[in-house]
Parts: sequence; structure tokens; C-alpha cells
Amino acid sequence: MAIADIHETLMPNHIISASSTEEKGRGLQVYTMSQLLGITGETKDGQRLTGNYEQPIFYLTIEERVSIFRLCAPVTSVVSSRMQRIAGLEWTIVSDKSQEDKLYERLKSLKQICDEYISCTDLAYVIARGKILQEIKNTLPDVLPDLSNFNSALLRWKKRINSQKTDDAERIQDWCMQPNINTKFPDLIKQNVFDLMVHGSCSVYKEILDNRVENVYALPGGTVLPLKNMFVGGVQGYVQIVIGLSPQIFFGDELAYATYIPTTARNYGFIPLEALINKVCESLLFDKLMAEQADGTKPPEKMVIVANPSPFGAIDREFELPISDDEQARIETKINTPKKNAIMTFTGNHVEVIDLSRENTMPIQMQRQKDIREEVGMVFQATPMEMSLAGGDNTSGRSTSEEQGDIYMSSGVLPIVQIIKTLWDYDILPYREGPGYKLKFTLEPTDKEKMEKLKAKRETGVYSVNEIRVNDLNEDPFPDKKFDLPDGGSQTEINPNSSGLI
Repeated sequence: MAIADIHETLMPNHIISASSTEEKGRGLQVYTMSQLLGITGETKDGQRLTGNYEQPIFYLTIEERVSIFRLCAPVTSVVSSRMQRIAGLEWTIVSDKSQEDKLYERLKSLKQICDEYISCTDLAYVIARGKILQEIKNTLPDVLPDLSNFNSALLRWKKRINSQKTDDAERIQDWCMQPNINTKFPDLIKQNVFDLMVHGSCSVYKEILDNRVENVYALPGGTVLPLKNMFVGGVQGYVQIVIGLSPQIFFGDELAYATYIPTTARNYGFIPLEALINKVCESLLFDKLMAEQADGTKPPEKMVIVANPSPFGAIDREFELPISDDEQARIETKINTPKKNAIMTFTGNHVEVIDLSRENTMPIQMQRQKDIREEVGMVFQATPMEMSLAGGDNTSGRSTSEEQGDIYMSSGVLPIVQIIKTLWDYDILPYREGPGYKLKFTLEPTDKEKMEKLKAKRETGVYSVNEIRVNDLNEDPFPDKKFDLPDGGSQTEINPNSSGLI
């Protein structure tokens, strides 16, 4: 379906306030009507539409989320590392060969039918065989009428299709590397990862020219929310809300949207940062306390009580009266003025000092900071090594380090990678090139994994040592001729204790 046709199907009444269809609707998808806030926005055609978006019960503003990212070191480190790691993956465009494989198998089946019908003289079989031959000829124009060169023609067709698909994939990949005039592909990926982890969702605007996607842009994180009806079903729309500007309404032909952890209660996703708000505030307050003491000054830790004796006196004792408000203000100002290595003196008939310091709680507070880092790591699925908590009994040793790396990739990186891959596979690439092309990422193997793969390649008996050295390792071949021959699937006298590659 063309993009113009898709847009025509997005009728306004699908997102107009659900009250107009309240009597007919089935399947409520809200807890209370107070969840939904009405909003009126403008589409790309200038049409004014009214819809509802979901009001979260608890949320941080966009500015608060960004401030937490900037000020809280554990959050900054884990989000920044994910941005760099995912953007640094080897991203490529590959063609979906499933359709070609189906056609390949169909051509082989048609060839078998033709072989079975070749000796039949009945008119029905002769006509059927002629139609099958014509269908094969339409796909394989260089095949002979007797199908004697069918296998060769089929192989040439498959190579030709693969070559064409490879050229198209490279052309699409060149476009992806510069999705718009201002942004490179790694930068766009970093923006998407940041929005997913900090705002819980990411949105990509698709600029349509000549009925196809020409440029894609990452919209500011947290500004786009899905429109939500009272009842399930209907076309999905989105609204971008920016303070001081008129709301804009988008549909799937203009906007691609993904969530970090979608939920039925909040269809625009769970925001991990909101699960940490109490811990982050606690950490920031502690950082502020440490910053105030970093230059040697300290907040008040002593309370001074100054009292004057009664002017009337008493037979057995003197009773004391509080000092005047002015004198109290003067003393408080003097005490609260930060001084370095200073000594203060007070006058009065009776002075008493009460110690307010809590220096003995410092070890507990430092341990609490470590606990907060661990909880930040738990929410963002970060490993102890990633959160700078390595070195303990449970995070030492090479084997444990490799396990930490596997956990880091499987639980922390790969889920976000899959979200971005799905976004491109189903919401961006089909709107530019049609179906059949997908975004693929490749993890860089370790040196050990590379050598094990080359060793397995040699042991198949198909490739010689010199072939692997020249084509895969970019090394000079061994001069001995025996290295030019494959092993035939078994180890030879080259070096029985090694792979023989180096």
C-alpha cells in the first residue's frame, strides 16, 4: 500500500474523543477517565483533530529527567556507555532472501513436474507441461526448451538476484549512514538510545518526498506521546507537545515510535529513571553535602545557648531569661558565617555548647552511596564492572569477566539494539524501499573466537591453510606446497597440536 493510501485510511474519527462512541465501544483500556486528557492538534494537512493522551499518575518532567542524567554520575555513566556501545556496533543493511528462496524451490519443483510429464502423450499433460515451461522461461530466460541447462540457468539466476540485492542493500546502507543533512547514523542511534533510557521512548520523524521517506530525524525525547482512546482498537496516532507551541498530530506514515518497556497501564512505556527518583535525590543531596565541605568550610555543627541572669535575682538562686531577639540574630549570624580554621568567642553570663555533628555516620553514608550505584545498575541492567563495582569476590578472574561481558550484552545492550532494529525494519525501511530489507548488527568477535572459527573452517576439508591465511588473515602464504591443499576433513602433519594457521 502506498504511503498516500495509508494516510487516507487514517480517518479523523478514529482519534476524536471517545465520548462520541461511548455507547458502542467495547473493551475499556483505562482505569479511570481522569487518566485521559483531551488535546487538539494539527496534522500535516492543516486539519485540526481532537484526541486524548494518557496522563501518568507519577512522572518527572522532561527537564527533571535530563537534569538527573547530567547530575547523577551513576546514571550518566551507564547511559553514556550504552549510547557509545550501541552506536559503535557494525550496522549493515541485508536483504530478506525468503522470497527468492521460495521462488528457487518452486522452480525446482516445476522442473521435476516437467521431467515427470515428458513421456506423457495425453493432451492435458502436454498443455500443462507447456504452461509450466513458459512459467520457468519467464523467470529463467536463458533456459533451453528441453531444460537441459536448467541447473546452470537456475544458478546464474540466483547469483544475479543475489548480486542485485547486494547492490541495493549497499545503496540503502549509504543512505542510512546519512539519514539527514545534519546527522550521521551513529549520532541518530545515540539519540534514540538516550531517549529510550532517559525518557522511556524514542520517536523518529519521517520526511516524505515523492511518496517515500527521504530524511529521518530524532524528535526531542519525551515530547511525543501516543493518543489513546477509551476503548481498544482504532488507528494509532501520536501528539507532540512542546510548551508555547501548538500541538502536532502524527500518524504512522510520518512518525516511528518505540518504547523501552511498554505496559498496558501506560502505553508509552515505563521510564526507568522514575524508579530511581528517591535514590537519585538521596545521592545528589549527599554530593551537595560533600561539595560544601570540599573547601574546608562546614555547615553549623554546634549549637550555642547564651542566657542572661535575671536582673531581680533570688534568695537561693538566680533564674535565667532568654536573650533578646536582636542579640539572638547577631549571634546566629556570627555562628553561621563559614570560616576556615577560625575561633569564635562569645560574651555572656552563661554559655553552653551542644554538639550537633554526625561525623560518625560518614561510613554509613559512603556505603549507602555504593548501594545506590548498585540499584542504578539493577534498574538499567548494568553489570558490576560497568558500575565500577568490580574487584570483589564475585567479580574477579578472567572467566567471571567474560561472564560479566555476556550478561552486559544480553541483558543491557541487546534488548535496546532489538528495539532500534525493529523500529527500522518495520517503520522506516519499508516506507523507503518497500519490504525485503532489514537492519542487521554484528558483534565484534574476540581474537579467540576468530581463531576458533578459522580452525573450524579449515577442518571442514574444503579450504587450505594458505587460502585462510591470504583471504581471512591477510597474511602471506606458506611457501611449502602442502599448505595449498585442504586437509580433507582431518588434521595432518602440519602441526597436530595447533590449528596450523599461524
